[in-house]
Amino acid sequence: MRQAALRTLETWPSSGGASSGHVERISVDVNLGDGNELVALRLAPQGLSWVCSCAQQRCDHARAAIALIAGTDGVPAVRISSAPPAATVVEDRTSDVYESGLSSSPEVRIVEQSDRVFQADAEGLASALQDVVTAVARVGARAGEAAASVRDSLVPLLEVAPSPTPLGISRWIGRLNLSLADGDVEGLARVLHGASCLAAALRVETPDALARARIGSWLGALSGDALGVDRMSDRTMLEIGREWLDGVDLSSIERRYVLDLRSGEVFREEKLRDSQAASLGSCPRTLHVGLAEIEKGAWPRRIRLLQYAATPTVSQGAWDLAASWAVRDFASLVDGYRTAISTFPGIAEPFAIVAHESITEAATPCLVDGGGRPLPLTGGSQPEGLEHLQAVIARGPPQWLAGRLVDMGGVLRFRPLAIASSLDGRTVHHSI
Repeated sequence: MRQAALRTLETWPSSGGASSGHVERISVDVNLGDGNELVALRLAPQGLSWVCSCAQQRCDHARAAIALIAGTDGVPAVRISSAPPAATVVEDRTSDVYESGLSSSPEVRIVEQSDRVFQADAEGLASALQDVVTAVARVGARAGEAAASVRDSLVPLLEVAPSPTPLGISRWIGRLNLSLADGDVEGLARVLHGASCLAAALRVETPDALARARIGSWLGALSGDALGVDRMSDRTMLEIGREWLDGVDLSSIERRYVLDLRSGEVFREEKLRDSQAASLGSCPRTLHVGLAEIEKGAWPRRIRLLQYAATPTVSQGAWDLAASWAVRDFASLVDGYRTAISTFPGIAEPFAIVAHESITEAATPCLVDGGGRPLPLTGGSQPEGLEHLQAVIARGPPQWLAGRLVDMGGVLRFRPLAIASSLDGRTVHHSI
């Protein structure tokens, strides 16, 4: 490969001095005879850093990639391909373009601008939210989503909201409509309480950290707001589930859930239907994140992948790491859920990866932990999901399940979105 590169450079037109630049990031597809692994390398001030899709730090794949760069003789006999598999995507959103593959003539496309908004009318939003709360309080929870006064009150809210409509506001409207349609008094009260909390936060002249986090959960971090986001670099993540959620329109928000294999935290990536403001690839997949922004807001926190490489293959080592982060004590789920919905009422939708000791075969299936604590399952608005889950479980015991936590009638329940089971010693992922 090095000799081919030298021959290519000999025929390259003069760059007019551009050759003085330097390469900071490289992604290499390595094959050791047992499948391909993608190694992403980055030149940092403290030296070379890397992540590998095998989820190991000092692996032979990384050694082969580093040896290629270093030009070291006598490296193990490996085949290092010139490009990742066809389905692998390498993207750099900091420059608003991405390359599909890493061939010598990559296909370059323009990526849609980020959905981060530039400014917001704080007082206008606060007043519009209070008007919605008042309208709903007048008609009551049993009026249904078709109440004309409630529909009318949403129009000024959408008019004063930043453009494009922030996903937090859109999702809140979807949850409001669902609570009204179901006559869910408790859910509606929580949604309205969240709107009141946001209105109060918007009217504070100097908001504290909690107020800023609440604003960020609804509006997203404003463009240029360095305090509204955390930066993350050089991580390996797995996308383990995705779903469509109601917003201003039905099933208009796509949400993906990605697990950071280093910290065990689950993040959410969101976009509107037909929008490109999200990473590329199917589920499940491995994500080698060079740079990302994470909003300071409701859990799971929203992530924006700025520089990343994605591949549809997941190594067994990565699946094993994912399983190690599963929650096995359901009491901690209750505590975490209470904290989430009290801190970010009306907007928090907690997510968890759980591993159980057994499953009850009652009318309502329950996961049971080692201490005998039950976690009832629910299909939410799609009860057929439980039938699919039971069919998957019948073929083999699951290793873990991933999904959202919800409460119904004061009881914490689990809405499964993905399940991992074992087949011939390897993990198999199923979407629910």
